[in-house]
Amino acid sequence: MDHLEYLKHSFKEAIKFEEYGRQFFLKASKETKNPMAKEIFEKLAEEELKHIKRIKEVFDSLTKENKWPEETPKSENLPWKHIFKEAMEHFKDIVKPNSSDTEALQLGLDFESKGYKFYDEMVKKSTTQIEKSFFEFLRDEEEGHYLIITNLKKYIENPIDWYGEEEHHIFEGDR
Repeated sequence: MDHLEYLKHSFKEAIKFEEYGRQFFLKASKETKNPMAKEIFEKLAEEELKHIKRIKEVFDSLTKENKWPEETPKSENLPWKHIFKEAMEHFKDIVKPNSSDTEALQLGLDFESKGYKFYDEMVKKSTTQIEKSFFEFLRDEEEGHYLIITNLKKYIENPIDWYGEEEHHIFEGDR
């Protein structure tokens, strides 16, 4: 299998992976009891849809023209902390997690970790700069999603500690 055929095969796998991720996040958003987790899962499902679109654009160029497009899709450089803080503004009350919420968060972390590893491997196998840049973009997006879920998991499991870490508050007391 030459490199172009390998890329086409890898893109098919990437599309399946991202579609699975989208379905997972949509399902998790419907099943979670935590309103903040629901909002973040919905945003992550939207992000997976964007990944699918970007991957398909490049795949179509590889399939129809047997070459990379002149430009690959670029990251929107979304500030991941902004997404989390935006969701927090909607939900001031602390909602206790249930086991299905924390399980869904862990599954989301596992999924994003697999995505990171897949795209990182594609970076290593890249033969051109445009190819490498595209897979770095996808890898970095997966890392951003991982950080969002990690932050949410920390918040849900222990909001007081999360506030202390995230907001860098100094708690004073008797010594």
